[in-house]
Amino acid sequence: MNMTDNCADRLREEVTDSRAFWQSDECRHWCRAPHKDADHVDDRGHDSDYVGTITLRHEKLPMEDLINAPFIPPVAFVQVTRDEGEAQARVLVIKCDEATLNLAQQEAEELITALQAAVELARKASLT
Repeated sequence: MNMTDNCADRLREEVTDSRAFWQSDECRHWCRAPHKDADHVDDRGHDSDYVGTITLRHEKLPMEDLINAPFIPPVAFVQVTRDEGEAQARVLVIKCDEATLNLAQQEAEELITALQAAVELARKASLT
């Protein structure tokens, strides 16, 4: 194989490879984030679609928000994310376009356990 063939093969690989230059491996099957070479360092990762949405009906808003507009309850979104180079995906809870909780898998499991216990307690308290 001569040098020209080798360069042509590499160029062909680069053209057919749709990964951004910073991606070390293929995108995960659950990732819905578009990736570009120009992505900011903080945006180089994989994000799922929202896997859950929660309408926060009892959320309190500042008085000025209630005066200027009708009350529309905020929504929290849950999604999976994994930054480039991270070994494990994390669970994000996003409220008002801000990551409210950024949990490792173990932390998310602990939160589930705590929420289940709190819901059970609230059910019992509602019956008495």
